[in-house]
Amino acid sequence: MLNNAITITPEKSLSEAIKLMREKRVDTLLVVDGSGVLKGFIDVETLDRRKNKATSVSDIMNPKVFFVKKSSLLRDSLQRILKRGLKYVPVVDDHQKVVGILTRASLVDIVYDVIWGEDETTDTANETESTDVKQPQAEV
Repeated sequence: MLNNAITITPEKSLSEAIKLMREKRVDTLLVVDGSGVLKGFIDVETLDRRKNKATSVSDIMNPKVFFVKKSSLLRDSLQRILKRGLKYVPVVDDHQKVVGILTRASLVDIVYDVIWGEDETTDTANETESTDVKQPQAEV
């Protein structure tokens, strides 16, 4: 889990959201209340479509956000996460407060480490180079 989930509160203006997205180089912001409780998300596509009709983050926020609890076992959540094809998944504590984020790239790394381990991945890469066989790459 990455601890650097980028969040914004509902009362912030859309220009503040755009500035934060640009500054943090992200295309999605998690919307949280003043206590850090997950309320939804906004993304750059929705922001672009509705920027002339809305003034605050709450005007365009999507409250339907898939999340996992920090206490959940990854193996129980992994299939649901990957099946949905999500780029990221917020991680919340038992009070729905955002504590981090799982990205698709971090999930792929976890899967590789579980299946092959770090040393095995390096050995396999060396074998691939020596035999000149191309291995399929995972989508991230």
